[in-house]
Amino acid sequence: MLSGVSTQDITVTEQTFGCILDWPKARNTYFKHDDPKKLKEAMRILRDSVPDKEYPVGTILQLIPIAAI
Repeated sequence: MLSGVSTQDITVTEQTFGCILDWPKARNTYFKHDDPKKLKEAMRILRDSVPDKEYPVGTILQLIPIAAI
């Protein structure tokens, strides 16, 4: 359990993704999160190279053109 949200609370389907090119981007990585505050935090973590910081639960990162984690 992280930040009061369990990974069991997150449901990912093909509708979650949409067009990845519409997602915001930082340092060649596309981001998706339904919560705008958590999206901003996830982008800050990558952009500022914050060490030992976990991305908010529910964050989707597209690191290479053919994969998302």
